[in-house]
Amino acid sequence: MSDDEFQQFIDSCVAELQAKQEGLPTYGIGSFERWDFNQHDGKLRFTSAAGTTGVVAEVLIIGTYSLKAESWKWAWANDSMLTEIRTKATVFKELAAVTGLDFFEDADPLEIDPATAWETVAMCVKHVGALGAYRGPSSDGRLVTMFAITRIAPMLSA
Repeated sequence: MSDDEFQQFIDSCVAELQAKQEGLPTYGIGSFERWDFNQHDGKLRFTSAAGTTGVVAEVLIIGTYSLKAESWKWAWANDSMLTEIRTKATVFKELAAVTGLDFFEDADPLEIDPATAWETVAMCVKHVGALGAYRGPSSDGRLVTMFAITRIAPMLSA
């Protein structure tokens, strides 16, 4: 893939993700006090202050982004995640063959800016045909976990 072709690929992925985000049913995700990801069942839950689950999404973790260090770490390379989560995330390595870039196979933390992190998420969402993405901030706001949403539904309780 030439540089121009790669830029066109990125641009199309970002435009597609933006359209998906606008059309993604959020079921009021922004109104919930908490988000929690359960590595054992692969589900992202949004809950009220009282602990009532309002929305459940099936997701793949793409990676994490450090706002302070401006660095990216792939989920498949993150030892703090369960083996099953890391194994499922290896699907994103396939983008190395699509783009010709080693970036998608580099296990070391990668220095990238926030815009490049979102472009990476867009390419990953397109690659797996996800419905959209979610940026899950840590409690201190310094780390963001990037998810590809594969299914989302409102719930009455967990």
